[in-house]
Amino acid sequence: MKILLHLPSQDLFNTVQDVVWLFDPEAQLNQPDQPEGELWLKVEDRNLLGMLTLGAGRPLTAEIAGDFENFADPEFRRLVRFITYRLFAAALGQKFPWGILTGIRPTKIVHRFLDQGLSQEKMMQTLVTNYCLDVTKAELLLEIALRQRDFLPLPGTKKSKVGIYVGIPFCPTRCSYCTFPAFAITRYANLVEDYMHLLLQEITAAGQALRGKGILVESIYVGGGTPTSLNVKHLAALLETINANLRSDSTLEVTVEAGRPETISGEKIELFKNMAVDRVSVNPQTMQQRTLSAIGRQHSVRDVYRAVELVRKAGIKSLNMDLILGLPGEGLEDVADTMGKIATIAPDNLTVHTLAIKKASSIKQAIASLPSEKTVSQMLLLSREKALELGLKPYYMYRQKKILANLENVGYAKPGYECIYNIQIMEERQTLLGFGVGAGTKYVNSRDFSLKAEYNPKDLLDYLRRGTELIDRKIDKISEIE
Repeated sequence: MKILLHLPSQDLFNTVQDVVWLFDPEAQLNQPDQPEGELWLKVEDRNLLGMLTLGAGRPLTAEIAGDFENFADPEFRRLVRFITYRLFAAALGQKFPWGILTGIRPTKIVHRFLDQGLSQEKMMQTLVTNYCLDVTKAELLLEIALRQRDFLPLPGTKKSKVGIYVGIPFCPTRCSYCTFPAFAITRYANLVEDYMHLLLQEITAAGQALRGKGILVESIYVGGGTPTSLNVKHLAALLETINANLRSDSTLEVTVEAGRPETISGEKIELFKNMAVDRVSVNPQTMQQRTLSAIGRQHSVRDVYRAVELVRKAGIKSLNMDLILGLPGEGLEDVADTMGKIATIAPDNLTVHTLAIKKASSIKQAIASLPSEKTVSQMLLLSREKALELGLKPYYMYRQKKILANLENVGYAKPGYECIYNIQIMEERQTLLGFGVGAGTKYVNSRDFSLKAEYNPKDLLDYLRRGTELIDRKIDKISEIE
């Protein structure tokens, strides 16, 4: 579908484009001097007149009175998205559960409403009417935001605590759906020692700078990649450095991703216990053996059970598991079987992802074998029902571009087992420092939650080459934290 846009501001192009792509992800959008052709949308300034023409058909129009002096005004932009959505929905006979919300973090809208003191009734009405959300999605947003509230600072309240992300970019193999900076550890074995040396320097220097400012670390998340791809010697050095430089009595959780079950050993899990790691992720993604083989996972379903037994036997407080819905070749019965097997394990946390097809992943080649949008929606509903049966409540969520059926990813937890880091990274109300390849750092202004983001290089060699520069820059930024 070719779509021509006539907009009063070029800055509005991306705003409209995101909504149009809901209806046709492959749509080609252009902005000529004069709208013409098969389909066009015109938004006139000031009075917000929207007009949509399909071929020679009668134009559909929508109008909202208003006199906006600034096209960057958030309310003006919302109304443009609203008109665009309503016109296309009427013309094409389609609507989407998340309405005009196309961003990653829809819960942030509800937190703004809560900051303003809106009632739950008013918030629901606004989400459904002004943002075109399905009632079930509006209810989910409200439920999650209310559950998160005690973990988050209010606007204008200074909170001298930060979160930490430590990235280990090595994996046994690269999964077909992966878009993260990840390198096969056998191929890059000669760089592991250099990487760990620089990473520990980065952690140590930042820890000293934080202590100098009196800033405490609330949560620590060691992710990847697959951290447990490292041997025991490297893992021990990493956790010792983290504990010595970042951890204090104010640190409420330390998570280590052990995402690939075949990389988990009794010796590593015992190390985690001795180093006071209190949350471990064992991530099967599916409990269907044929799917594991198809997506490049080199472990068996039996390996998952073995890894879980090691975590439970060690007495680590919280076990998290991740699943992906919509994997190639899977149907609703496969997800039902996977959820049944997960139920026998009874994890403390369960994160349910809906597959997102990214350009950087190789799984895009298997699009023909992906389930239909209706089936993926049924999978997500089934996963929610089973999670609730296990006593797990939704506590964080996010969305992704190119996500199947335009749905969402949801994290569930037993009450009292919520992952603080996951909440903070999604709601962006706390400064989070990232160490290692591809790690992002977000410096948050506690007065208004505006933020500045910086990222370490995604390329392993570039990170190693620029190590001293990256550390010096991070120390300078930490000195500016309020």
